Amino acid sequence: MKKTTLFLILLLVFSTMLIAGCTQQQPVATPTATPTVTAVPTVPSQINQTVANVTNQTNQTVANVTNQTKQTVANVTNQTKQTVANVTNQTKQAVANSTIKT
Repeated sequence: MKKTTLFLILLLVFSTMLIAGCTQQQPVATPTATPTVTAVPTVPSQINQTVANVTNQTNQTVANVTNQTKQTVANVTNQTKQTVANVTNQTKQAVANSTIKT
């Protein structure tokens, strides 16, 4: 009986200490001010702008090459038409000259 009583008294003391420790107020720690971070420009927008610039330059280059090619074809076509016209005129002149001589 003495052992049981002693055990219950010790259990009561420990539980009281545990409850008293949990309900005791802890001092409130004051938060320290954190430094503010300034916004840094994001890299993806710069990459997108670079890609857009390269795309625009490529499109412009392709347009320039296309225009130059079309101009070259137009020039060759005009020269060919002029050559055919000259040959036709010379042939007509030769035929006319032959007709006059005959």
